[in-house]
Amino acid sequence: MGENDDDIEAYCLMAEFYMKEKKIYNNYFKLQYDNRLGGGSTTIKVFKKIYINRESFCLAILDKDKKSPNYSIKDTTARSFENSVKKLRKVESNYKCDYIILKYLEIENYFPKKFYEKKNSNIYEEWLYLENSYRRKYFDFKEGIQKKYPKKGKQLNSKDTSYNEDWTSITNNENFKINGFGSKILSEFIKLDYEKISKMVKNDKEIEEEWLKLGKTITSFLLGTEKRLF
Repeated sequence: MGENDDDIEAYCLMAEFYMKEKKIYNNYFKLQYDNRLGGGSTTIKVFKKIYINRESFCLAILDKDKKSPNYSIKDTTARSFENSVKKLRKVESNYKCDYIILKYLEIENYFPKKFYEKKNSNIYEEWLYLENSYRRKYFDFKEGIQKKYPKKGKQLNSKDTSYNEDWTSITNNENFKINGFGSKILSEFIKLDYEKISKMVKNDKEIEEEWLKLGKTITSFLLGTEKRLF
């Protein structure tokens, strides 16, 4: 279960990468799944229905939505989902259903450096100046980042001063801003040839490690001879 079909396609690329790297493909087992879309408050509703039904395997993957180290996530979809599942598990258990909250901000933060370098080398060079933890975990690859709060409706709630304080701590430039790579980077990424994606991932050790970790968990839900929900 993901926020949209493109998200799920990217997660399945991670599973495929894991299987090929670990050489566990054979004629008997393969990745099989049906897409289940969540997004916002509907995520827990869809997950709960599958959980209670108990007939299918389901792995829900949610964005962390944490935009800086001290950014509050108490009102994010991920936190709300996590609290709801805890309550659900107190009533009844179901080993077939589980969830992952991403370590980084969102799926775009798991794409290899080479992909972004080829897309826009100027933005990529600016991105490299960020401290490593900010660079990979918190940078919004779609919209970019800026020291001052964006306009209403963009990235953040202006009441969360921790965001501004966190990003101010890494630069003294009042006009600090790095543009994003655009809203279509996910759809562009999954259209690439698998071999090209695999090569870029292997050349980015941090991302390769994360792909193998996520790929292992995803594969455990999707690998089989019968269809499972994802």
